[in-house]
Amino acid sequence: MSEIEQWIKELTEGCEQLWNAHIAAYDSVDLRTQTFANSLSNASFLCWYAGIDNPEMKAHLERMLASGHYIVPSYDPAGEHYDAMRYWRGPVWAFMNALVGWGLEEQGHVELARAVRQQTAGLIANFGFAEYFNPDDGTPAGGGHFTWTAAVWLSWSLSEIAGG
Repeated sequence: MSEIEQWIKELTEGCEQLWNAHIAAYDSVDLRTQTFANSLSNASFLCWYAGIDNPEMKAHLERMLASGHYIVPSYDPAGEHYDAMRYWRGPVWAFMNALVGWGLEEQGHVELARAVRQQTAGLIANFGFAEYFNPDDGTPAGGGHFTWTAAVWLSWSLSEIAGG
């Protein structure tokens, strides 16, 4: 096994340590207590960006898509601590959506990737280059002119022009 293949193996095994069977999702771990946050967040959906495909994560994303919320919220709208406008407790972040969308596409989930891209583009087209957006109604929040949101718009726009 090459050095790079060994790194990939170690990192993949490390990612699996973030699997929380209680919520059937990847989760954050408190390194001091070694306990899970028990939180399905937008970071949970970075599994595809890390090259890890998981049908349970796909089911979570499909559930959120069907719920009528803009995706991908930073915290599960079905979660007890959900707050649509409280920074990392609910809002949608365009840059996180870009990472999730790129990962989905790389893992062959083209339709889900397209849904993430289209919803994100819709938020930006309707509400501007906000720092983040309310997943319930799209209300923009935080800073009004964020370059990372503009970068996502440009990246996906150029990709569409190129036919990708």
